[in-house]
Amino acid sequence: MQLATNFEVIGRPAPQGSKVNLGRGRLKESSKYLDAWRNDVRNAALKSFGEALLRGPVFTKMVFMFPRPKSHYISNNPSRGLKPNAPCWHTSTPDVDKLLRSTNDALTGAVWVDDCCVAGALGTKIYTPLQGGAIISIYLLEGEEIDAMVKL
Repeated sequence: MQLATNFEVIGRPAPQGSKVNLGRGRLKESSKYLDAWRNDVRNAALKSFGEALLRGPVFTKMVFMFPRPKSHYISNNPSRGLKPNAPCWHTSTPDVDKLLRSTNDALTGAVWVDDCCVAGALGTKIYTPLQGGAIISIYLLEGEEIDAMVKL
């Protein structure tokens, strides 16, 4: 695998996939933050990736970061440190697959021609003491790497 680009997005990760029925056949995304997230992703990608749009198979690695709630800190005070049982992994909504979907769609036209070229993906969700966002790495795949990918 060859790294095509690596960049950080600052913003609130938002899922795509769930829809709200407005009636009369009209649907809208259930996340009110989706448009802002797509813009944040697109802008960060355009700053980082200045080459022609990718068309071949790619592998993506995305780490979605969520700010810790105050309840993770001793006496709800970040200056007092984390509670011993504060989790590292973000295991509540949104679902990681819906975050991957929204982010991949945002990268269409900025990094690749169509997100159907994503042949593999790794997505994780973590808590961070910083602001929310994502770290995105996109790798070009070669044909001989398929054996290594199957063994993952």
